[in-house]
Amino acid sequence: MPVQTHEATCRRHPMSFRAFPSADSGRNPSPGTVHDCLIVDDDPVSRRAIARQLTCLGVQVREVGAAEAAFGIWQQWRPAAVLIDCVLPGWDGYRLAGFIREYESRLPDDPRSLLIAVSGRSDPAHWHRCEVSGMDGALAKPARMTDFMQSLGIGATARASHNASARSQELELRCLYASSCGVDLQNLFSALSAGQDEQVRHHAHRIEGASLVVKATEVAATARQLGDAVRAGLGEVELALRAAALDQACSRWLRQQGWLMATSGQDGR
Repeated sequence: MPVQTHEATCRRHPMSFRAFPSADSGRNPSPGTVHDCLIVDDDPVSRRAIARQLTCLGVQVREVGAAEAAFGIWQQWRPAAVLIDCVLPGWDGYRLAGFIREYESRLPDDPRSLLIAVSGRSDPAHWHRCEVSGMDGALAKPARMTDFMQSLGIGATARASHNASARSQELELRCLYASSCGVDLQNLFSALSAGQDEQVRHHAHRIEGASLVVKATEVAATARQLGDAVRAGLGEVELALRAAALDQACSRWLRQQGWLMATSGQDGR
């Protein structure tokens, strides 16, 4: 598939693992040896969804929401793999990957950690930054269990049965999404009132990523439109209109989740 048409395709159907081989790849964990993984994502919905899938594959996981904290945990733990969201507060995921690779370069006899980007972005510029920063590959959100199996070299025999609790896990994840989305909306509107466009874009990106995980496609698309409007430098009125559209999309999603409303006691936001 030509690169110039790949982005639009990935938005409809997330790509499988995209690898970035390097001269140091021989120091990576061998297939079938990834038993522990650090998940770095500031969105709790995405972290929880990834953690559940990896746990079902028999992988021990730890979760963290900021790159600076992740670097400290990585230094102490040295897990076989790190899954990194690239849009983070403070250090971004590319910078985290660069710091990890620089640290590893001082220890040439030690194995490297497998670094995989897991991001809502799926464009050539993102892939290039991943590769330059030292990552081994990239996945687009929402990643499936088979994507993690491919990117981490986990065989099919490692997949455990987890269907019995799937319903309760889905409910918990959607309740977490409803709560997280409400907080992000409040912060987004506060940033909008203060004229903090980058913070507006940050919270729109978080909502988009979480929405992709729970398949709230209208919310994800509306959040992406708001983020695009900020990047395009549109004025205050246009941003306010798109933020209001996002608020309405979130409210519609909540109204459609009758079982969620009854279970979690949500009141519409």
